[in-house]
Amino acid sequence: MLSEIVSSSMRKYANKPFPFIYAALMRFFSVVITGFAALAIVFLLLLTLTTFNVMGSYGVIATAVVGLAALLFFAYFWAAYKGAMIRTFMNAEIAPVHLHDYLDYAIENSPRYFVIFAIKNAVLLLFNLPVTLLVILLKVDLFSPLGWAFIALHLIISFAVKFAFSFTYIAAAVRDLPAIEAVRNGLLFVVRNPVRSFSLYLLYSVVWALLLVPIVDLFVLVSLYPVVYMVMINFYRSKSVGGAPSPGYKAPVQQPPRPAAAQQKPQPAKAQPVQKPAAPKPAQQQAPKQPKKFTLE
Repeated sequence: MLSEIVSSSMRKYANKPFPFIYAALMRFFSVVITGFAALAIVFLLLLTLTTFNVMGSYGVIATAVVGLAALLFFAYFWAAYKGAMIRTFMNAEIAPVHLHDYLDYAIENSPRYFVIFAIKNAVLLLFNLPVTLLVILLKVDLFSPLGWAFIALHLIISFAVKFAFSFTYIAAAVRDLPAIEAVRNGLLFVVRNPVRSFSLYLLYSVVWALLLVPIVDLFVLVSLYPVVYMVMINFYRSKSVGGAPSPGYKAPVQQPPRPAAAQQKPQPAKAQPVQKPAAPKPAQQQAPKQPKKFTLE
């Protein structure tokens, strides 16, 4: 089953690669532009605070607040761009890809995807915070064997949490679910399909790691990255679990089936050729009988 989904996704990409490449590039450049916008916000706020002589008294606090505001601004749109990219990958099979559709969907659904982002990272922080506090309290040298063990534990916890939330964005994009319902649906999907979901997320992690390699990253971004997302989307579609749709979602109206008698249209009766009545045969006229003549012998 999974091999068929992989081959089908690769075949769809090979037949029409441009929409998928365009969607991946739209997400990449929108994230880059948003990152520069967040840095610009930091510089403008710091410049404003310095002008009003606030940095002198509350320099550390002001810098932390400005940095947190810029981080939240970036995260808000980062999550929206991810959801819009998944939605665009899903629609690229059947419809043209346009930048304005991508941006409209991202802006309209950004609160929903930001809630998913916040829940995911809150759970990640909840599980990693004890390990971090333990490292600080024990004053562990990160370059020692114990330090490497703590780093490995941190990576394992992060991988497990991200794997658990791996289908939450896909659930929100494919089924148009609200944030809380998408989280519940995505977690339940992983629980019901643990082996195949883990294998797909492991493949996704390898592709994501290749994005960090210079030169190779461009090739991966426009080829493997869209394909692995399409595999995950199609796998979720094939094994999707139930969930309540969002209020704005309109389910297709199913018409009740018509009875078989109504579906069969009555065939018009074929006109029978009109047979002309045969003309009566003319009666044969018999010659009048001649009376016999009697002769005397």
